Amino acid sequence: MRMVLETGTEQPEAIALYTSSGYTPVTKFGLYRFEETSRCYAKLLTDATGAADATDATGLTGLTGRP
Repeated sequence: MRMVLETGTEQPEAIALYTSSGYTPVTKFGLYRFEETSRCYAKLLTDATGAADATDATGLTGLTGRP
């Protein structure tokens, strides 16, 4: 499972926070997927032991209904 976030190029502080927190750029999704200034990020979530949760390898299934 992964956490996904969306921001825009007009919010460099958000981009800096996301990347410094381990989020990496991913394909745009959701309402702003066609916006030129949209930027999307994702981070693999882990459980308390540090193991990755592999219940949803695509990360987006269930949020948008599409991988």
